[in-house]
Amino acid sequence: MRRLIKIYVVLSVILFGVIIFYVRFPKIWGSAVYPLEYEGEIIKYSKEFQISPSFVASVIYSESHFHQDAISSAGAVGLMQIMPTTGARLAKTLGDKDFTVDKLRDPDRNIRYGTYYLKELIDRHQGDMDKALMAYNGGEGAVISYESRGTLPRETEGYVRKVKGTWEMYQQIYDSKWAEIEVQELEKQRASQEKREIKRKISERIAKGETLSSDTKIGWEFTIFWPFFWE
Repeated sequence: MRRLIKIYVVLSVILFGVIIFYVRFPKIWGSAVYPLEYEGEIIKYSKEFQISPSFVASVIYSESHFHQDAISSAGAVGLMQIMPTTGARLAKTLGDKDFTVDKLRDPDRNIRYGTYYLKELIDRHQGDMDKALMAYNGGEGAVISYESRGTLPRETEGYVRKVKGTWEMYQQIYDSKWAEIEVQELEKQRASQEKREIKRKISERIAKGETLSSDTKIGWEFTIFWPFFWE
């Protein structure tokens, strides 16, 4: 009997510790359980369409776990699991004339379409996030079923619950980091733009028959072009 009591006490302490760790320290372990990828695209389009980046991230996690090539049994494609017919409509709405189903695998395009679609559904349902998620997963028929009978298909009910729980965790883990992530992404874009500009100038100089030399006096590799004017 005493042994059973000891085991019960130990298990209770462990369980209590796990609960405290889960509730109080999500920022320590959270990023391992709830990862974040494609931060630049999420920030870019959540800002453009005025929607919470944590909400967008939670939908991506719930839909595909950030696997850009994910395809559902129903034929939904990409990070935010967009159906081809929906993708075609969104492409037309957003002015993309080069739409093909395969392009839904592209992270930038998929997140753009999915974020716009979420915002469209949120606006349609007057800011009701639950109904927006119902429609995103089960179509407007799921919302009609909920409004008329108070019931949802089991899959849609589970989906809404899952996304909302995931959203809560993404808010706890990342909400204080989005501004920092945005600055980092801007720095990456700036560096990438500078590299493209350098490559463009290199191509122009080489096309003109000019040579180039290295100068590292200012602490980073820099390329200077010298025309063959002395020849």
